[in-house]
Amino acid sequence: MNKWTLFISALVLTASASAETVVKTMTGYATDAKTGKLLYLEEHERTVEDGKTTSQIIRYRVPEGDVFAQKVLDFRDNPRRPLFTLEDTLRNYSEGLRETESGLEVFSAAPGDLKSDTLKKNQFVADAGFDRVIENDWSTLVTGKPVKFDFLVPAQTRTVKFRVKKTGELEHEGRDAVEFTMEPASGLLRWLVDPIVVLYDVEERTLMKYDGMSNLRNEQMKNYDVDISFPPAERKTVNGGLTAD
Repeated sequence: MNKWTLFISALVLTASASAETVVKTMTGYATDAKTGKLLYLEEHERTVEDGKTTSQIIRYRVPEGDVFAQKVLDFRDNPRRPLFTLEDTLRNYSEGLRETESGLEVFSAAPGDLKSDTLKKNQFVADAGFDRVIENDWSTLVTGKPVKFDFLVPAQTRTVKFRVKKTGELEHEGRDAVEFTMEPASGLLRWLVDPIVVLYDVEERTLMKYDGMSNLRNEQMKNYDVDISFPPAERKTVNGGLTAD
């Protein structure tokens, strides 16, 4: 192989590498479900390598602009069960899932209330791993067939059996969307726990709207009940230093 062949091969490999890694961004506007008051903004940065999500950072801002919380997620070990840490400096609260010598540890820490436990199972869905459920089980879900899974609840340091199912089709902000409802698999728990309703873009399979309990807390340390909108016009993909809508 001569030097020109090596040079061209290097260029091809470099171009391929840059094309295989992209950063997808979107912004969410969280309003109080009862009053409609804007509570906070979510700024998502998701790194995708070879078509698979590997990491994500979510910054939470008060309406005036300052960051008050941040979540860091690592999907490399298991896309549905990312390791993650949420730090809310406004409420002095944190929660997450981490790898320890003893296994997977779930924790939540509020002023005067620290909980942690080592989980016996490792096959479950955690936090934004729910997006991967929608993404990977799309063909099953759109037929109307529910998908069940164990979902991690950090505040309870355990998993709970949930199900997600298609509950509608509609147009949202000029785009075709599918509505899914996530709720406890147990009929008894469904009487006690409000469902989470989400809208996903049909073409991009990207979250457009979220209605339900937030993982952030109010002054009384109760989880916000929110409606979060993710305007399609604010989605961007950064690839090789260039930004494309």
